[in-house]
Amino acid sequence: MKQKQFFTSCTTQNVFDNITEEQKKFIHFNLYKQDTTYIKDFAKKIKKKNIAIIGIGGSILGAKAIYEALLNKNRSFKNMIFLDTVDPIELDNRIKNIDLEDTFFFVITKSGTTVETIAMMKYINSLVNLDKTNCSIMTKGATLLEKYAKSQDIPFFEIPYSLSGRFSVFSVVGLVPLAAVGVDVDKLLKGLKDSQKDYSYIYKAIFIARTRKLYSMNVIFAYSSRLKSFNEWYVQLWAESLGKINEHGDNEGITPIGLIGPNDQHSFLQLIIDGVRDKIVTVIKVKEHIKKVIPENSKREKKYLSNILDNVSFNKLINLQCDSLMETLKKVGTVPYDVIELDELNEYEMGNLMGYYQLLTAATAACLNINAYNQPAVQDNKVILTKKLIALRKEGA
Repeated sequence: MKQKQFFTSCTTQNVFDNITEEQKKFIHFNLYKQDTTYIKDFAKKIKKKNIAIIGIGGSILGAKAIYEALLNKNRSFKNMIFLDTVDPIELDNRIKNIDLEDTFFFVITKSGTTVETIAMMKYINSLVNLDKTNCSIMTKGATLLEKYAKSQDIPFFEIPYSLSGRFSVFSVVGLVPLAAVGVDVDKLLKGLKDSQKDYSYIYKAIFIARTRKLYSMNVIFAYSSRLKSFNEWYVQLWAESLGKINEHGDNEGITPIGLIGPNDQHSFLQLIIDGVRDKIVTVIKVKEHIKKVIPENSKREKKYLSNILDNVSFNKLINLQCDSLMETLKKVGTVPYDVIELDELNEYEMGNLMGYYQLLTAATAACLNINAYNQPAVQDNKVILTKKLIALRKEGA
């Protein structure tokens, strides 16, 4: 992964020191050191055709981002289904074309009580019996869900108490399901490890923090449709980590926006170029896609269709579209932007890219003097929902 920045900033020793201390303190920074033997051994035992994850938010978005980014690269992967909705119509749509008897389910909730996850688990269990032959449960230790797993002899993986869900993709939360579909998890962790060798994220974090009142939106413009779920992972990571009240009682946060090129060149680009100057843009360019060529005009097309696309590969086309965006941003000159170049979408590059964004998020939080690892507003909302469900239960009693 290569990164080029087109804005100026400066680093400070205290930001570097903060990140160095966090790397010692928080487990997600050191997950590249783990022995993956038990993960790969467990994955090999799964003979089911389909792999399904039941979860929501950080329990599912990381694995989804990696799987969908790599899917077209490796067609030998097993089919993976993501069950992260309590919309009953959408939930049924996601499972209607799969054989539930030939599916292995991962139920993932760190707290063990996430309402949406438990609701989906109960519904799936009414359709196919979830037991030790087709299910694994992941949660922190000493929860009722862990006790349930052990009472049913269902394979259990413990999520470390200190690990925030949105930073958990490189733990068992992401690695076990990904290994089960055929992803090379060791290459993912190699990319994660190498992301910590480049400190360019510190410069960017300082710039974002210092200019946040002017540039209140942080935009990713990713040039591959396979990065759509990566954008969703980034939005959760960024929003839940940085939308906080700082030590002075001020509301902080930079709004994350995930765009896909070239699709959003036909809409959101207009706002970036001619709209209010309140956005920082990161362009993600993938140098190598699958090489498919646009055919020459047929005889009946020649009279009506331009020949400028004849024999141009889709790989070349999408990269020219990406280059056109960058040239437009350079020409305007008043939109701060940087560029991340990936050789291709593979395990190593995805581990490197996601590791970089975890570091960038942590460094930005350090600049803002906020805690990147809690989510008090989310917790408050969960408490309100639980009270409403209890009240509903009493009304029906």
